[in-house]
Amino acid sequence: MHSDGSSKCDPMQRLSFDVATLVFSRLDQKSCLRAMAVCKSWRDHIPMLCTDAWKHVILDGSVQKDGSCPILLHRSLHQCLGPHVKQVSLRRFRIQEHVYKMMDILSCCNQIRALCFEHCCIIDQARFIKHLQPLSTHLTKLVFLDHEHNLAFIPILTCCSNLIHFTLKTKPLDEPQGMFDMEPDIPTLDKPFLNLSYLCLGAKLHKHQRVLPILRKCPNLRCLRIGAFKQAYDPVSANTTFISDLRDRCHEEALRTRDTIAEDLGTVRALCPHLQYLGLNCYRDNAHNWIEYEHQHRNGLVFLDVTKLSEDSSDVIPLIAQAQDSLEHLGIHFHTSGPQRQGSWANLATMQLRNLRSLSCRFLIYLDDDHLAALIRRCDLLEDVELIGTQGNIQPVVIHALRGLSGLRRLTLYYDQDDMVPTYSNGAIYDLLQHHARLGDSLKQIRMNAANDRIIELLGQIESLESIQLLTMDENVKEKTMMDFAQCLLEHDRVHTLEFNYFQLSDGVLRLLGQLSHLKAIDFYCSHVSPKGLDAFLDSAIQLQILRLTKAKKGGPPVEFDMRKASDKTRQRIHQTRSRKYRSFLYDYH
Repeated sequence: MHSDGSSKCDPMQRLSFDVATLVFSRLDQKSCLRAMAVCKSWRDHIPMLCTDAWKHVILDGSVQKDGSCPILLHRSLHQCLGPHVKQVSLRRFRIQEHVYKMMDILSCCNQIRALCFEHCCIIDQARFIKHLQPLSTHLTKLVFLDHEHNLAFIPILTCCSNLIHFTLKTKPLDEPQGMFDMEPDIPTLDKPFLNLSYLCLGAKLHKHQRVLPILRKCPNLRCLRIGAFKQAYDPVSANTTFISDLRDRCHEEALRTRDTIAEDLGTVRALCPHLQYLGLNCYRDNAHNWIEYEHQHRNGLVFLDVTKLSEDSSDVIPLIAQAQDSLEHLGIHFHTSGPQRQGSWANLATMQLRNLRSLSCRFLIYLDDDHLAALIRRCDLLEDVELIGTQGNIQPVVIHALRGLSGLRRLTLYYDQDDMVPTYSNGAIYDLLQHHARLGDSLKQIRMNAANDRIIELLGQIESLESIQLLTMDENVKEKTMMDFAQCLLEHDRVHTLEFNYFQLSDGVLRLLGQLSHLKAIDFYCSHVSPKGLDAFLDSAIQLQILRLTKAKKGGPPVEFDMRKASDKTRQRIHQTRSRKYRSFLYDYH
């Protein structure tokens, strides 16, 4: 309005361009689209003033009940796209034609640096590469997540000549056997990928038909991860106590993927001599490590994590010996059954891994307890130790070696049921926990699958703990023990992550846990909690962001449930605390 209130005026026309830019550049994407709906003039001018808000764009291709895709019809959003867009994520484009239409709309974004396709349907490889070409001029990062179809790796990498980072991760548990065995027949130029330094192929790939042809073209790779065993075969992720049964299932999976590059580390090292990060058939994603090493240039191999399908150590031991001075993470895992032969694996005990900070051993049946303890004692800088299902070698001598680590921050011990008796009978694990209770400021995270009353009592005395994951074998932990444990956690008030598997949790325990001021994530996997106790917990846990709750069904994965689909009572209870914003809600409780 004018000062006399006689007529209306458009502030866009009254403000100088610099002032208008200063004002409208503060808008986020949602506010920008709302402002564009004011009038035609604003619709035309605001996209030019809000370019900073559109540097990173997430496009959801979900389809409505009538079959339409709203994102493809959103003309105001399309008008905000342009050369200023640097990162684009396409999510849930489940119809292939919609993917290509969206890529056509993005053709005006010729300065894209990073492009991600998450849960998108891409079948026609030749057509996909044709649509990718206009977006690839400045593209340095290309990612496919939850992918369900084969990909033409070499033609895609050839199309994106400036690519530095390429990642493929298949949808968990849904990858058909042999889906990635053959490269799609698409004509392409024969040239090396000299810029590619970061390659993650999270799928079961045939060594000769898929992996080696790619590695021969990538002489400058620094980070390489190929293959990944299903999360259901990971004892920690699967929340299982039956390690021996799990190992048998892992062995069956291993037999189906016998022709793997993990059995030929010498060839990998020869083709990619600059590798700093090497993960083959890894369990854990180790995303934080990937990010760290992606931006650092070091000399020598820093990260090695490999799952062997045989007892042969002829390729692993020389590689570790060569990297003794540079190695910071070592993960060695086995997926094989048969006679336990140590062979040259005992040579690990003689190595001086001076800079090793993380050690992970799963199903390590070819290294006895004395050699494992000797390896740990030689690694003075160890901060993270993970020992899982090693068939008898998490013995007192190993536990005493762990006690000698002054900087231990994260500890994972997953026993076979047969391993527990000798270790617990002489109190070695109790001494270890008592030692950390006296130190008070070192151990930050612990994960164990053999919690009893004594273990829980000692854990409550370790003031430095911030993350605790416990699984009980017999479900007979006393209520008084749990009450005292919760009271100790409340007194220390440092814990931000808790997980209780197969526990009986009383209303009083839940009420105390809800009072932890830093608690952000909790998991009641297959534990008994009453509706009344859960309500009392939710009333008090005002900082909680992640809640995972599954009813007591032995085995089987947790059921993922959107919070909007939770029961009316639970949804009402959650919304009563307005300050609470859940990032994740897994719910299956009645």
